Amino acid sequence: MLRAITLNLNGVRSAAAKGAFAWLARSRADVICVQELKAQECDLDAQIVKFRFMERFFPHLARLRACGREVLLCGDWNIAHREIDLKNWRANRKNSGFLPEERAWLTRVFDELGFVDVFRRLDPRPERYTWWSSRGEAWAKNVGWRGSTTRSRRRAWPRALAQRQSTRASVSPTMRR
Repeated sequence: MLRAITLNLNGVRSAAAKGAFAWLARSRADVICVQELKAQECDLDAQIVKFRFMERFFPHLARLRACGREVLLCGDWNIAHREIDLKNWRANRKNSGFLPEERAWLTRVFDELGFVDVFRRLDPRPERYTWWSSRGEAWAKNVGWRGSTTRSRRRAWPRALAQRQSTRASVSPTMRR
């Protein structure tokens, strides 16, 4: 059984100081996907970069679908797809990460290309997030987002049932500081 972990580091130096790499070593994962390394974006507007990426990545996903292979996508796309994926969705409707264009793009990835949201298939309950701000006691109040993602082709996702993606309840306390 393949064990895959996707982890939002929210900065590689910060993650190292909080014990993320020791935790990952103990996890015995076959695949580790990390996001939010905090690389510089060289003065480019992040939303423009994001929309360009989405425009160029969709045809790539379509080619992956056409080849017939099983595909697992892990990453932090910084898009909360549905209202259930964001605690304060009403206040964020005009913010990057919950814009109608971003959400529509993800809907196309699911509906047109046949990918599924593995996390939501495994855990459809509300208030299950993968990211919390370090401000305003967001963790303690569970004011989070679920923009980190694991997507798979429809045929592949049932294999994930054996290994559930980490959620708030299973994050190491040493990584919550």
